[in-house]
Amino acid sequence: MNETELEPAENPLNRLIDRLVNGIPLAGGFLYAKSVGEGQLKEERRLELYFRRENDESRLLQATIFPGRPQFFRPWVEISNIQDRMLLNRKTIVFLDSDLECTLHQLLAQSVSAGGKIFVDYAHDRETRTAMELGVPAPASRIGHILFLNGITGFRDFQHPAAHAPCGCKLQGLKANGDETRRRHLSHIKSQLTQFLQSRSRSERTGDVMDRAIRRAKSVLESIQEMPCSLPC
Repeated sequence: MNETELEPAENPLNRLIDRLVNGIPLAGGFLYAKSVGEGQLKEERRLELYFRRENDESRLLQATIFPGRPQFFRPWVEISNIQDRMLLNRKTIVFLDSDLECTLHQLLAQSVSAGGKIFVDYAHDRETRTAMELGVPAPASRIGHILFLNGITGFRDFQHPAAHAPCGCKLQGLKANGDETRRRHLSHIKSQLTQFLQSRSRSERTGDVMDRAIRRAKSVLESIQEMPCSLPC
């Protein structure tokens, strides 16, 4: 199936938009769209997502969702302007590495059909930014690893900093469309991570970011070895 083939009429991203408008119980709270606007394409929707817990709420991020256009474009979803910390009921909630972050990515990955894409802004995430700047393969970065664990196997990094500000950093994840594409993705990831680990064994660079990336790289390689043709979704 190629980029221009027909998308199913009941697109899960349309259902996701409806669910977010009504609100979704998530990670001990409630995730919902407080406003929904139109994007550049007529099918595109831009949602300001808030997280509520008990009687307090905080803005979390902006989600741009494109359910796809039959015979022309594949679906995609992007999350950006992410708050790494929220203050709810006088308590600080850290988004990074939280149940909320992991379940949100799981929700998005499940809602994107095969061949669709996920874009994640990582300007808020110092660890992922540092890892990508150091040449860590995407699946061994913090965000990339979360996406990989949720069935994303194709990756591309976009970095467009303006005036040295940490902006314009996006990680693209592609959900494989069929076993052949998945095998090709996994073969590329395996080659990247093998070279990365070999280069690290010769490098004098140390640090928490690189140490965690090395551990993730080894874990991903083990997963590929055990499941060479498929991944958990």
